[in-house]
Amino acid sequence: MSLLKPLLLLSFLLTTTAQDMYLEKILAELEIATLELQDDCENVAIAHKSSLLTNNYTERNEVQKKRAKLLKTVSETLKPLEEDVPPEFLRNWTLLVNPGDALLPEKDWSTLVDYEVGTDELVHTAAVHCKNGTQGCVLVKKGYGEILRSSRNQSLLKKGWSAWQTLLARKKSEFPGVLKLLSDAAARNGKEDPKSYWEMLADKEDAYQLADELWNEIKPIYFKLQEFVKTRLFRFYNISTSDSEIPVYLLGSNFGDDWSAVAPIVLPHPQLHYLAEAYLNKTKIQNVYKVAEQLTQNLSLGSLGSDFWSNSLFNMSICENHVLSFCVEQHSELFTCDKTTWSSYLDAFEVAIDVALRNMDYLNLARSDLRYCVVDEAVKGLGSVLGVKNLRNKVWGRSLFEKHDSDLQNNDMTELLLIALRVLPKLPFYLAADKWRLQLLENGFSDMEKQWWNFRKEYQGVAGVFNNESDFLSDPFITSNKPYLSKFLGTILEFQFLDYYKPDWQTPNQTIAENIANDENFRTMLHERSVTDWPLLIVNNHGFYDLSATPLVDFFAPLLSYLESAPVEQVIVTTPKTTTTTKRVELHPKALNTATIQTVNKKVVEEDTEPPLPPKHEHVEENQEGPNPAMETIGMYVGLALLGAVVVLIVFVVVSKQMKRKRTNNRRFET
Repeated sequence: MSLLKPLLLLSFLLTTTAQDMYLEKILAELEIATLELQDDCENVAIAHKSSLLTNNYTERNEVQKKRAKLLKTVSETLKPLEEDVPPEFLRNWTLLVNPGDALLPEKDWSTLVDYEVGTDELVHTAAVHCKNGTQGCVLVKKGYGEILRSSRNQSLLKKGWSAWQTLLARKKSEFPGVLKLLSDAAARNGKEDPKSYWEMLADKEDAYQLADELWNEIKPIYFKLQEFVKTRLFRFYNISTSDSEIPVYLLGSNFGDDWSAVAPIVLPHPQLHYLAEAYLNKTKIQNVYKVAEQLTQNLSLGSLGSDFWSNSLFNMSICENHVLSFCVEQHSELFTCDKTTWSSYLDAFEVAIDVALRNMDYLNLARSDLRYCVVDEAVKGLGSVLGVKNLRNKVWGRSLFEKHDSDLQNNDMTELLLIALRVLPKLPFYLAADKWRLQLLENGFSDMEKQWWNFRKEYQGVAGVFNNESDFLSDPFITSNKPYLSKFLGTILEFQFLDYYKPDWQTPNQTIAENIANDENFRTMLHERSVTDWPLLIVNNHGFYDLSATPLVDFFAPLLSYLESAPVEQVIVTTPKTTTTTKRVELHPKALNTATIQTVNKKVVEEDTEPPLPPKHEHVEENQEGPNPAMETIGMYVGLALLGAVVVLIVFVVVSKQMKRKRTNNRRFET
């Protein structure tokens, strides 16, 4: 008996130590994978930056292909460890074992990358000539976007939009083969079809059924807005037709998914927007981002960081916003043009929040990006809403607006309508883009363009020129087989957050931003994004057991009566100090009344000085790393190595059998 007890103790120690060492191996593998992805994130950003600056897309293409090899190696390494992964690390393991399209065979992954990068290169480097052969009518991406946004010449808009789609038609023949890769990607990630696969990537089962239910609640408001906008656009352009759809090229963007650019035409009371645009016309885009940075600080998200300001470029030839994250150096950079418009103002607030969210955790960013986080989409979306709400805030220089505050009700409705023009058109486009692709995979690719425009008519209420254009080929989500599902759901969640944090009757002077900043649960939710599914996050921190369209519907409900009763003719804007100028608008004489078309006396803001700059803020470094949970857990087991030479030898034999595999990455030789 006296001998049995030590033997039992030794046996227990041997077993426990073997288990602990095996657990240590699992945690080490997860940590190594995280570091490898961090390196890869850096390489991808460097290559993408090079393509933006030099128009050389070769390196970007090659880096993307290498990324798949890394993800496959990580997946194959971690997959056999499933039964032994601790619950708190299970999400990390799941993302790395099922990383998405990267599990495709090498040839298929190369096909997808070549198509995605090749189409992007075509979009950003090519020019096209207008169909009518007009001399000098060359549309590069920046010029094309500017025409859609600011031109009021219906013929130019129509021809320019058609010409752009003709340019992209050369990529149409490859599209079906690329889209079909989704079925194989789904199977390799353990899903039975592309629909459930996309739902997996959005971390939400039965998400498309939920999206349909949510859309059915929102649809009446959207089509009320669509009819309102159509009436005013048709009147402006003197279009006489019984068509229920709006020509997409009249809506200010390639897909008609953001109507902010037509606000000067459709706002019944344009005073607030007019003053805002007058201010923006005299403001550099960097100053807009300074204002947006104040919002991120007001939300307790921190500043954009000194590296952001020293490395970002605001003078690019393209006006899209490219945010690149350098995960090893732990900062993000923005590449955009110097054009300051109403749309770029709204973009700036969303981009600033996006950068602030990335700044929170560069170590785990690359792994987290293997899924499409609905919480991230919701928080970013808050930016443009709060940007509109900031119009009459002192941060803008309230002197521009205070003399017009007597028209409080109409200004409130103008703000609400500006938000609606920005937000609501995105929702039907998101659904149409996803559901069309899923239908093609299920029913076949015959009449591909016809099916596309049927969805566009049904969901968006828009039409093309001939309704056979392949405009979807310029959409980066579509050409890279990515779903819009998370963006749709994120917009719904965004308004749940707005409703949750709106000031109550007891604190009427508080703002939504202040309420968010003062809520510890909001910060906890953001910090736990990398380790917790978003549906669980919103349950734990906000008590949202599911997504609901009610807050969004309630938010826009006051707009419904305004859309019915608002004057058809715009109220003429007034300014504190004006000068009379003559502006020629190439429109039909009956398009609008004489106060707003042809030769008009246009009141223009004329400031004696440049618009005030936003207050200066010191750059706060946000990237200090906290304790690493995986490494802390590993450290707990270091003491067990003191059991003695015999125990270590036996355990080494057990563990070494588990660790036999080919090492393929430099990170794995650094121990």
